Amino acid sequence: MCPHVYSKLSYHPFADLAPVSRICELGHGLAVGSGVPESVQSLTNLILYFKANPDEASIANSGEGSLPHFLTTLLSRAIGLKIEPIA
Repeated sequence: MCPHVYSKLSYHPFADLAPVSRICELGHGLAVGSGVPESVQSLTNLILYFKANPDEASIANSGEGSLPHFLTTLLSRAIGLKIEPIA
């Protein structure tokens, strides 16, 4: 398991495990709801919108610990704005 999820593991995932095969490939998308202005046509525009309207900065995801949740957290940190995750 990922050391970012579990603080104490009996093994070191990056040193003790080696990849054998790729088992899947995942694509991710980002969609905006009808409450967001039509001018928001890119991630850059969405970031600018969030910065101008920080109370509306929220992104739905598939649950805590999921990859979309981590991506939301990374985006939030990268732009320096608290984005509220909605599971």
